[in-house]
Amino acid sequence: METKLVSPARDGYVLGHSPKEIVRLQKQNLFLEDFTWRCLRDAGVKPGMKVLEVGCGAGDVSLMLAELVGPEGQVVGVDLNPQVLETARARARAAGFDNLLFKQGDIHEIALDHDFGALVGRLILFHLKNPAESLRSLLNHLVPGGLVIFQDYNLYAATAYPSSQLFDQTLGRIIEAFHRGGADPRIGLKLGEIFREAGLPRPEMRCEASISAAEDWPGFEQLALVTRTLLPLFEKFGMATAAEVDVDTLADRLRVEIAGGGRVGHGPDVVSAWATKAS
Repeated sequence: METKLVSPARDGYVLGHSPKEIVRLQKQNLFLEDFTWRCLRDAGVKPGMKVLEVGCGAGDVSLMLAELVGPEGQVVGVDLNPQVLETARARARAAGFDNLLFKQGDIHEIALDHDFGALVGRLILFHLKNPAESLRSLLNHLVPGGLVIFQDYNLYAATAYPSSQLFDQTLGRIIEAFHRGGADPRIGLKLGEIFREAGLPRPEMRCEASISAAEDWPGFEQLALVTRTLLPLFEKFGMATAAEVDVDTLADRLRVEIAGGGRVGHGPDVVSAWATKAS
């Protein structure tokens, strides 16, 4: 569910590029950052590395990478959306990182170096029509022995226990809208297959999820934020009207039904995969 990487003619990003979407992405990072930090460290991102991040969005992962590679390293983030890149550049300046460079363009066309030591993408293969083909192309920018690190969702793993009608309805609408928009809500489970089809060895993999019985679980807001962004698609596809969704009260209603009802909320699986390009 992260920012668009390539043009709609070749791949589909159904979440749009409004200022509200940029804010949503930054809030989403709070839901994911612990998983991403562990993945990057365990995969082997180290000081001095030169890293290419695709679909960098507002720079959440870019900032993590810049800290990990240190002043002797460099991070290059690529995204198609110029507005979100302005946010990323401002955040990098505010954080005092001068080892971060952001480039705007389609990854199938943009000029990039071929000496990167790591290739990183979070929640981006989700939106690509041919993720293995795109990954194979990106490997051309990686040195032999370079790291390949991707994270993506399995949205089908999200649930409430005992079951919640409102949770199931909300998640079902989100999954259906992504399907109709051309995204793959189960892409996380396919990362091993995608890596192999791209010519990489079988990756190391990990699956993590956020789970809570508390009223302050951020999953409620995440579901409402994604629903708000997808609402135009709900209406376009005849799935639900704005009045039926009532997105302004959705997070609170989810909170009451799940936490207030003694249930447990389980977020989507966040699947991490990493491998090394052959020498």
